[in-house]
Amino acid sequence: WDAPYPVTERFELGRFITPYGNGLSLGNGFTWWYDISDYRTLLRDTMRIVSGNWQELHDLQFIFIKGTPPRDPINVRNLWNGVFYQRATDSIETKRLFPKTFFIDSAAVTQRVKLRTTGHGADNQNCAEFCIQNHTLNVNGVQQWNKDIWKDDCGLNPLYPQGGTWVYQRANWCPGDEVPTWDFELTPFATPGDSVNLDYNASQYISVGGSPANWVHESQLIEYGPINFTLDAAITEVRSPSDYDIYKRMNPICNNPIIVIRNNGSANLTSLNIEFGLVGGTPSTYAW
Repeated sequence: WDAPYPVTERFELGRFITPYGNGLSLGNGFTWWYDISDYRTLLRDTMRIVSGNWQELHDLQFIFIKGTPPRDPINVRNLWNGVFYQRATDSIETKRLFPKTFFIDSAAVTQRVKLRTTGHGADNQNCAEFCIQNHTLNVNGVQQWNKDIWKDDCGLNPLYPQGGTWVYQRANWCPGDEVPTWDFELTPFATPGDSVNLDYNASQYISVGGSPANWVHESQLIEYGPINFTLDAAITEVRSPSDYDIYKRMNPICNNPIIVIRNNGSANLTSLNIEFGLVGGTPSTYAW
């Protein structure tokens, strides 16, 4: 465009931590996939998209799939966003993470909260990068969600070997890996056409000395219409056999397939018949 556009409101669609590059070779590249279907209402008209990069080149592509989604997103709203520093005289719980009240659209019969948090810094207790802190979410004054801000599988990263301390477990991130997004289903606790109070809480902790502990936190409230299907089973991942880069530690393999299923419908799934096998061969059936 001819003139720069001001950033009126920033939304994080996903987060990736750059790999530790000493001795690292990406060969022909490495691929990660992000499901950003919840942000569909943002991906229209004119927008500015930024993919932060300080080391490797990025090839960023968006794939739009035609069809009926499990439910139609109506709106995306930011909740708590930014870098929250924890100092001896500055508690993020008492000075930054204030409760917020939101009005739920009367058409938003289902809702979800998306949370994405990583810990950084190295004070006298190695917080927040190398210490476990517990964070919670209260809905209308009642705790409904809690999570340890921690990732314990960095040594299994398929992007290896990297340099330095890439194998160490950390506060919900690993070098050269996607930061997990936690989805909390708000639907049972909110009423369309009414208000809901949300309160994100961090462990009470005082950071002293060194680099102050800090948490990079992004969260959003997603509002949807009704669930579009009663029965809708999905295969979200085929982990093995697979030639997908992030499953290199599990492949190649010729037996014991591993898949991840998800219920996208309104009714509970109680059984599935899953067919699998070699292309052109006689399929096998697994009764789940």
